[in-house]
Amino acid sequence: MPVDHTFAVLPLVPLNQAAYPPAALEELFARDPARAAADQWSAADLWHHTTGGEVRLRPLILPPVFLSTADPDWVAVNVAQNGGANQQMASLVRRFISPATMATVQSVVIFSHWAVADSGYCFDLLVDVLRPDGTLGKARRPGVYLSSGDSQSILSHELGHALGFEHPLGVLSTQAGQTTSEYGSPYCVMGTASRWDQVSVDRPPRVGSAVPPTDGFWTNGGPDLSRAALISWGWDRPIDLTWARQVPWAEATTPVFLGDRGSNAKRAVVYGSFDDQCIIAEFRRPLAQLAPDYDAALSFDFVSDTDLYDGPGVVVHEVRNLTGRGRRCFYLGTIPVPERGIGDLEILGSLGRRLELLSAEGNTVRIRMTGQDPVRKPTITLSTALEAQRSPAPSRGFGQIRQLNALPYQVSMTGPGCKTNTFWGTRREQQVTIHVQARAFGLDQSGLHDRLEFTWRVAGVAGSAARLDGFRVNWSVPLTTEVGVPSASEYQSWQAEQRSMVLEASATWASLAVECPPGDGRYEVTIEVTAGPPGVVDGPETASARISVQVETEKIAFGPALAAAGAECNRFLKELVDSLPETRVGVVLKKVNAKPIPRMSRLEGAQLLDELAAGEAEQLSELERLRTFDRTRFKLPDLRRRGPGG
Repeated sequence: MPVDHTFAVLPLVPLNQAAYPPAALEELFARDPARAAADQWSAADLWHHTTGGEVRLRPLILPPVFLSTADPDWVAVNVAQNGGANQQMASLVRRFISPATMATVQSVVIFSHWAVADSGYCFDLLVDVLRPDGTLGKARRPGVYLSSGDSQSILSHELGHALGFEHPLGVLSTQAGQTTSEYGSPYCVMGTASRWDQVSVDRPPRVGSAVPPTDGFWTNGGPDLSRAALISWGWDRPIDLTWARQVPWAEATTPVFLGDRGSNAKRAVVYGSFDDQCIIAEFRRPLAQLAPDYDAALSFDFVSDTDLYDGPGVVVHEVRNLTGRGRRCFYLGTIPVPERGIGDLEILGSLGRRLELLSAEGNTVRIRMTGQDPVRKPTITLSTALEAQRSPAPSRGFGQIRQLNALPYQVSMTGPGCKTNTFWGTRREQQVTIHVQARAFGLDQSGLHDRLEFTWRVAGVAGSAARLDGFRVNWSVPLTTEVGVPSASEYQSWQAEQRSMVLEASATWASLAVECPPGDGRYEVTIEVTAGPPGVVDGPETASARISVQVETEKIAFGPALAAAGAECNRFLKELVDSLPETRVGVVLKKVNAKPIPRMSRLEGAQLLDELAAGEAEQLSELERLRTFDRTRFKLPDLRRRGPGG
């Protein structure tokens, strides 16, 4: 049975400014089934399409109110942060919307023509309503404040709060200057407030639209609503959830099919008991042929991304009952489809349980769950990025960066025939900053999700506990270690030396930056982190993670001649690989050269090549002579020197 939600829309207009025509307000908030599918982007359209018609928003457009921008209630609401103007918002409703009208609606929207972008907020208001007997009473109503500077995403998001939807937790992001996981699901319009530039789509103004082309409505459209959020919200409501399949943990290892929009398969799979803890998987990707495509921005955009949380794939959320906070959704991760090699997803916060992607074809995937029954075991994952600078940070006292004289270097695998040639290179020093981001799961069982403390250790030296208060923790790290110094004659040859240096570390809650001084060469830095409730350093409610990061503070820079010679060698290698016979090693080499092998990691690919090469080296002829099992050419690690954990 669909859920109908009627809400009043009050246009609030500055004096001497024209009000939006009713047609524009209808286009922003109402659903017109006669409108072309590609133009169905109103807030009511999104909630209709994303719930399969189970949520029907019905706006009641009120006459505009013209008001001075110096009005104290309006000023307070317009600049409020995180609902700090609840009384002023309620005052505006009481002043301009009658109790009789408030009795007929389930929520109210004040639509400000004082265009301030990202001003949207949903308040919990105590308002006057007219009772059936004609007397005045008090009632609670959601009150949404929006402006003409707000996007389609914000309109839909705030009306979602009026419907009763909350923010899914998960991926850390920055909101109002603080690092938080409150907006944690990149695949849900209720969870993407800090990530709309990555997961929403910009649309050009529609020809013939009554909404001004400068309106914020035309930016940041979508994304869709996650199936997990809809199931969590709809479980206690009389809506149709037959598009989801519930799988008990005892049957979780049985393969099941999962479909995207337009398929005949189930749209979501719910593993476990919804009354306690369950894992929900869905298939999400852009589908331009199914207008409107609110998920059009879910793509692999490696150039601009700092993560891959917005790519198409099997999206996994957890729904859990938290003490004092009720039922909440958590985004756990995504298995990319199609992948750069099909991979599984460990269900973080559980012990030994993984979701496997068995196959993917068209708009349907086949998945299964493995491992033990889930337990709430705290888990941390770490991601890293390196930033090299040619000028040092003056506050660190690292000194000047030197550039040494050019020297001739012997570089193999270059030019026609992939031979060894001489190129002039210059040894350059650089300051390197290690950026580390921690993601914690399973540490919020007592409503402490946003109060965790992270204690970071760099090369065994710990800083103070980093709290979610915006304050930075700084400390110095003395380090004595074996450093690889680049050779003065041979490219990619390193000489080991024992050196001492001082690193500078800086932590802000779940983020760490380590500045490494220039000029020491190549070495590894060990980074550890422990997360838990305030004051708790060990125990079942804490989690730890460790990672080693290789930095290179001195490198050899070459001119364009080396790049051109490398390209010539690559063309030569491709011709040789393409001409290989269809033996096992030939097929594997061709696949590795083109793309990752499905269901095989690069380490496994390298091991297979080692095995095959031993028995079929005679098939390689020219490739064997050139020793082209060099892992750098095929982007594979050298397992002869480093094990899988190295």
